[in-house]
Amino acid sequence: MVRHGAFPFATGLKVFRVLATLFFSLCFLGLVIGLVWAAALAYVLSAVLVFYACSQRGWSIKKISQIEIFNVARTHVKFPAQSALPAFFDNLSMLIPVYLATSLYGADDVGQWGLTRMVLALPMAMIAGAMAQVLMKKLHDMLVQHPFCNFPEH
Repeated sequence: MVRHGAFPFATGLKVFRVLATLFFSLCFLGLVIGLVWAAALAYVLSAVLVFYACSQRGWSIKKISQIEIFNVARTHVKFPAQSALPAFFDNLSMLIPVYLATSLYGADDVGQWGLTRMVLALPMAMIAGAMAQVLMKKLHDMLVQHPFCNFPEH
């Protein structure tokens, strides 16, 4: 959607998903599994909004064929492998302090600390995600316009 000019909608959708998660987590206050249900409901609402926005722009699932999906998968088969190692080390850097703190302090204290750390990191993650989308679009546009680059337009 970002590539086709729906960047404001995609960015707004991320903000909406976070706000929906916050709203639903407040509704499920007191339930242990409340955050999981809140995140799931927020993603369901996001999916509904994405399908609505796509239908408003004239996009249809009927236009997508299985051969096109196979060709895209074959073209981008190495994409997950390229991001697997950085994602692994990112998760490791987030989990190791929690495991070390759990061995020194109680699970309740570490749980509160982990929740606080995640809440404080949320604005940074949202800003970084929005900046990455903007920069990726600009990079794509630059590569398409560059005369020496054989980069596909779609």
